[in-house]
Formats: sequence, structure tokens, C-alpha cells
Amino acid sequence: MNLKSFILRQFRKRVRVYILPTKMGGYLNGLIFLMFLLSVGYSNNLLLIFTLLLFGLNLIWVIQTHYFLRGLRPGAVATQNGHVGTSIPVQVRWASSPRGNLKWNLTLVREDHAEAVATHFHSEHESQGTLRFKRRGHYRWEHLKVHTDMPFGLYQVWIYFPVTSSTYAFPELSSTRAPVEVRPSEQEGELPVERAGSGEVSHLNSYHGEHSNRISWKHYARSGQLIIKEGEALRSSKVDFVLEPPAGALKEEYLSKLATQLVDCRAQGIAFTLKTSASFRGPACSDQHLVECLKEISVC
Repeated sequence: MNLKSFILRQFRKRVRVYILPTKMGGYLNGLIFLMFLLSVGYSNNLLLIFTLLLFGLNLIWVIQTHYFLRGLRPGAVATQNGHVGTSIPVQVRWASSPRGNLKWNLTLVREDHAEAVATHFHSEHESQGTLRFKRRGHYRWEHLKVHTDMPFGLYQVWIYFPVTSSTYAFPELSSTRAPVEVRPSEQEGELPVERAGSGEVSHLNSYHGEHSNRISWKHYARSGQLIIKEGEALRSSKVDFVLEPPAGALKEEYLSKLATQLVDCRAQGIAFTLKTSASFRGPACSDQHLVECLKEISVC
């Protein structure tokens, strides 16, 4: 841990409001100090009075800037998961906030890294913005930094709030869509059946070794005879994915294509499985299943 990281960690240990002059504020303070030296050195009472007046105004500006964070307390920080390169929504609810023109810069901080939130809405109750990630992974947030230089731009004030929130940045979606290879299910009833055609049964025939998906299991349960359904084309859709990323520069491209095919399967209603070295997920075709699979490949 370097000196900068150590100092920043000390700043974040307690919820305190920090305030420093901006570049223009530094020039103003330098001018006040220079005017004070000149007024004392040359015994110029008029210049001294003007210097003290400017110093008083400067103090008011400090207090006014501090007011824009005084009493601000977050209630909850909610972030959604999303793909690299896309805008991921962020919502911060405020338990209490000062009155007046509310405009803050928000930054989510994890360890020694920070991600700025592009805020577009502020109110007394909540702030909304977006995050954009350049790299996939699981981001566990430790602090929310709130910063502003309102209302005059002469002083900047900031505060760190501890938060417990995290975001998954899924691999970037590929611009080229590879066709998804669908194979029939091996076991009857293993997967949802997708009908291709009118879906109407014209008549029943005896079973002569056809695929088990065409067997009318209702008739078998009643009569014990194997009967196949004619006039209804049935197929069970399933795609098996195996997570085996290559080493080196090709890994991110591989994960990008895999994430794209997972998303395409969900959009087309095709059930899929994902096998990794440590787990096996599926078969399923739900939003929750898709999210869990994307989380898996985000941290591999």
C-alpha cells in the first residue's frame, strides 16, 4: 500500500466533510493575502478595510459551499448489472438532504479504484445516473463519494459515505452474431417443447421407433399403448455451453462471443446449459438463469 492509498483510507474511515479552495479560490485567497500585506506595509487603512471586507465575503462563500453537503445522508445505493460498454443505471436514495439547488458529483469507490457516475437527475429524495465499465468483473463498492463546488466554484467540498453494494460488469456483447447450434433433447420431458407449425394434431398412429418427443404420453398413461401424434412438428431446443476460455489476448473475445450467444438464446426462447470447472447450470431459459450464467463468465 503506497502513501496515497493510506491517506485516502484515513479520509474514508469517518463520515466527515472536507473543503478546499478550487483553482480560482486559491487565486482569490492569494490576492487577499497580498492585499493584507500591502495594506499593513504601507499603512493604507482604506485598502485594509477593503481587504477585511473581501475576507468576510470569502468566509461566507466557504460556509455557503459547505452548506451544500451539510445534513446530506444516503439511504440506499442501488446499481444494476450490465455489459461492458453500456450504460448501467445507478440510483441513490437520500435519507436526508439540504434544501436548495441540489447538484452533486457522485463517485463509487472500491479499494483504490473509483468509478464516476454520470448523474442526470437530482432531487431531495434521490439521485439517478449511469456507470460505464471498460473491464468485466465484480465491483464491490465500499464508499460513495459526493463532491460539489456549488454555488460559486471558489471552494470544493466532498464527503465519503460507507455503502454496501456491488455491480457485475458482464463481458461486452459482440457486434457479430454467430448462429446458435440447437440440438434435440435426449430425454422426454427434460426441456420445454417448442412447437413448429400449426400445432394441431390431425390423427394418431402406432409407434414404430420414432423420436420420443412425438409420443402421446397422455394416451400411454390411459391405455398403455405407444401412440405417436401426426400433424404436429415438435422439437425440444437446447444448447450446451462449456466455459473453456483460451489464455492470452483471445480470452476476452471468446467471453464476448459466449455472452452474446447466451443473450441470444434467452431472446429466442432456447433453453441452455453452462458447464464450468466448478459448476453446472441449467437447462433453463429464464432471465434469472441468464444473469447467473453471465455472472459466472464475468469473474472467470
